[in-house]
Amino acid sequence: MIILQTSDFSQQGKYYIPFNTKLCGSVAELQAYIDRYEKRYLIDLLGCELSELFINDLVDGIPQDQIYIDIYNEICVDISQGFDYSYFGLCECKPQRIISRGMKSMLMGFVFFQYMRDQPNAKGLTGTTNKKAENSTIVSFSKWGIDQFYNEAIEDYKNIQYYIYENKENYSTFNGVKKEIASTLF
Repeated sequence: MIILQTSDFSQQGKYYIPFNTKLCGSVAELQAYIDRYEKRYLIDLLGCELSELFINDLVDGIPQDQIYIDIYNEICVDISQGFDYSYFGLCECKPQRIISRGMKSMLMGFVFFQYMRDQPNAKGLTGTTNKKAENSTIVSFSKWGIDQFYNEAIEDYKNIQYYIYENKENYSTFNGVKKEIASTLF
């Protein structure tokens, strides 16, 4: 466990995954997705060195040092006039504030997206098959908006990076990669 646990997805809410249906996988399968993607997204967000420092600071999934608490918790900061916009590249839009729902919410969004994207298909010895519901029809990704889960996580991701950039004196080992909102994934 770094930050996420399978129980984070068992509570009603945005990232709820119902495991009692034939169309959703198992808790063990979700844990495999957490294991596969959680650290990878942290490395992309922070870079190899800063992510290791961040992970080493965690106790029961919660950071202890204030500089890590600042990027882990929700962020809502108005940007001052002296802010260096070069980080935003050629974007003509200049954000007025940095808002993030927190690193845990961001990671839940990415893992939820990765997990749910694979659920209509089952991999077995005879190949990949499409699962079929008995009393309902599977809704396509574009109709239920799975890309919005990814995009919301990307918004948090980008805003955490903006916060780090604005406070770069505290995060000298930052080497995260930029990610963009997906216009449409399917």
